[in-house]
Amino acid sequence: MTIILTLLTALTAAANEPAPRHLERVVVDSHRKALLVYGGAIYAPGEPVTFPADSWHWSGGTWRTAPAEPGPGARAGHALVYDRHRKRVVVLGGMRVEGGRETELRDVCSTDEGSRGARSSCGSSPAESSASCRQPGPQPAGPHEAAFDSHRAALVISTWKDDRAVVWEWHGGSWSQKPCVGACPPPRDRFAAAYDERTRKTMLFGGRGPRQPALGDLWGWDGEVWSEWRGTANAPAPRAAAALEAGSGEVYLYGGVTGWGPTNELWRWKDGEWRLLNAAGAMDAERTVAALRARLASKPEDWDAAARLGGVLKYMGRYDEAQPVLERAHQGKPGDHNHLFSLLEVLYQLKKDREAEQVLEAALASGRVASYRRLGTLLSSIGREREAALCTAKAEAGVR
Repeated sequence: MTIILTLLTALTAAANEPAPRHLERVVVDSHRKALLVYGGAIYAPGEPVTFPADSWHWSGGTWRTAPAEPGPGARAGHALVYDRHRKRVVVLGGMRVEGGRETELRDVCSTDEGSRGARSSCGSSPAESSASCRQPGPQPAGPHEAAFDSHRAALVISTWKDDRAVVWEWHGGSWSQKPCVGACPPPRDRFAAAYDERTRKTMLFGGRGPRQPALGDLWGWDGEVWSEWRGTANAPAPRAAAALEAGSGEVYLYGGVTGWGPTNELWRWKDGEWRLLNAAGAMDAERTVAALRARLASKPEDWDAAARLGGVLKYMGRYDEAQPVLERAHQGKPGDHNHLFSLLEVLYQLKKDREAEQVLEAALASGRVASYRRLGTLLSSIGREREAALCTAKAEAGVR
């Protein structure tokens, strides 16, 4: 699918282009043969987070932007699907930050482009309409993700209840829900989803689990049951917040947040095999380490960059290299509980429990850690219950 294959080139071009963003959504408008990037949050160094309301279209080898208004408005973590039957793009839910406050959105908007240009219409989510009082709709626990099953003309949204998958489908003017029977994808959010016309299944990849920072499994939903495709030796690393698109008998996975941070990898799934299409230039772990080292060479007091470098080295199993980097990050920002936890985790991996105990004792005595309760939760997640109890006691004593 030429449109998908040119996505990476477009995103790294020097010409007019959309800024890199997080929790944006990507969809292919097969009628106009264009790729649409909409929404997301922009994190510029040293600047507040912004939520762009414009949309970008990649077609014919160039980007063009559509005006922000009229339209669904700025948002991130929404669902974005293309309705082939009605030839329109549908936006569902998401969130935005206004005046420092986070607002959860539960609207449904559709946009089509006729001879007079783009036209958008928005209304209440089916979950909030008067008719839905008798049949409430899905309430995703996290950013929205949906796919449009063109074979059954159904909008498909995956959710979980009591650790069991429940699929919601919107067609014929009402919601229906189908609890999972048999093999089920484990609970998660920030997963990627797309409908594959060749297999007539809604594909689900990865995401963030309640006990795993990232997942790397691939599932298919045929309208009745789930089935899992077992990974091959060459497969994408576990990741969350990636984009998944399908077309011409192939499924494409772009980007996401991995153990080494954001990536621009572009993978193709075809005939049961994964293939990395941009291996020569993709932001993998080694390139991320090199970029962070370069950043610290020019800005040695960027403690967040140091913490991230230490985290990537930890992810790669290079604990001896990670320790001094994370020590610098903790010394530079002693109140950051995430920096402190990363350092402690590396010390535990290196079997330096006494050194870790001294670091934790000093942090408890200082009273400077931003959230002792959160630090305790993180320590508990790796089985350090005694240390977690000390942090919890500190929090309950009235120190954050």
